[in-house]
Amino acid sequence: MLLTIHPKFQPNVLGSLKWLAFADSDVRLATLAEVFIIRPGRDMAVDDKERLFTPQDVLKYLSGLVDVWDVWESDYVDGTDMGDEVAYMRLAHYSVKEYLTSSRITQGPATAFHFSEVDARLHIARAFIAYHFYRLAYESNDPHYIAGHPQWLHHLERVPRDFWTPGVIYDATRALTMQSRSLMKTFIREVFQTSKVDVAKHCSNPQWPHCCTALHGFPRITDMLLSGLPGTNQFLMQEHLDAALQDAVRGGSIAVVELLLAKGADINAETAKHGDAMKAAITNRDREFSPRGQEEMMRLLLDRGFHLNAQRGQPGVAPAGPDGSSGTDWENAVAGTALYKAAVCGSNVACRLLLDEGADVNAGGGIYGSPLQAAISRWPGGYKDMTLMRDLILLLLDREADVNA
Repeated sequence: MLLTIHPKFQPNVLGSLKWLAFADSDVRLATLAEVFIIRPGRDMAVDDKERLFTPQDVLKYLSGLVDVWDVWESDYVDGTDMGDEVAYMRLAHYSVKEYLTSSRITQGPATAFHFSEVDARLHIARAFIAYHFYRLAYESNDPHYIAGHPQWLHHLERVPRDFWTPGVIYDATRALTMQSRSLMKTFIREVFQTSKVDVAKHCSNPQWPHCCTALHGFPRITDMLLSGLPGTNQFLMQEHLDAALQDAVRGGSIAVVELLLAKGADINAETAKHGDAMKAAITNRDREFSPRGQEEMMRLLLDRGFHLNAQRGQPGVAPAGPDGSSGTDWENAVAGTALYKAAVCGSNVACRLLLDEGADVNAGGGIYGSPLQAAISRWPGGYKDMTLMRDLILLLLDREADVNA
């Protein structure tokens, strides 16, 4: 089957096979028809003149290598299902992928179709990026679309840095240029569609790419952005590292936190967005820590020298929101100690750990004055489970919280 493919189309078929072999899910037929014409590395990576007449035409080049089936995808409008059948495809059998990635194929005439997982993921990443820039040129009127093209971040992150080619690094840094339209579209619009993490709301600075990648837990890509390579920010300041550290904590990535600490981020730095690194761990509500995960992150910060009873902000003053406005929104209450923040958030796990490590149960701070008053102030609407609120208050009282503080 592979030997019957015309040499002119072999690069297209090879790229399609890489995509099918290492895609994270089954691929739409229409998507693969777009993938078929993407040629990363060319001056014009996506040439409309090469587009197939119909998506089904891609099957002529993959005959015997793939399975195709239809799935009904609902789309309800005013209670009426306006959906349609959508064709999906995958490799016909696991043995196809096994053969393409094995050494056996290199011993025969079809050796040109051999690839490794590293080859495939780098190709997919570059193809996604190429398509990303193609889409930027057709913001609203392009009828062709590969959904989920920010997945290039996930594919590239799975490849060790030693295997990143200059072309891949160039493409990645270009896609994540600071303050660029490409960066904004990647993280604020596209990544939000899949991860549901609102970068505009929770990132220290959405204009800084390393903060975006830190929030989403991409250690290798974050490392690249902090390396001083051409196309990256070569004038990094301490505030860049400190902001990214707190975003990494907020995102829950131990690996990115370790990376940023190794690069010199200040674990006790105070910022307007999260308050400090410990408060970022306590406040994580988008990527909910399991109790064990939250404890692991908090212990890491304590082990690395976080000042447990440090006061942040002005006690008794409602801090400004991200837009500079004042208010009493608990999520912006960065003043006070870490224990105070944990009480405001109603986190029993965080409060118990901090108290066990020596936190001052009566340390003042914030608009509520003390951790106990902060916990009580959340009554009744601040807790989904009244038992948790009661347990938190009893915990603080058991640790000799002053009811008159």
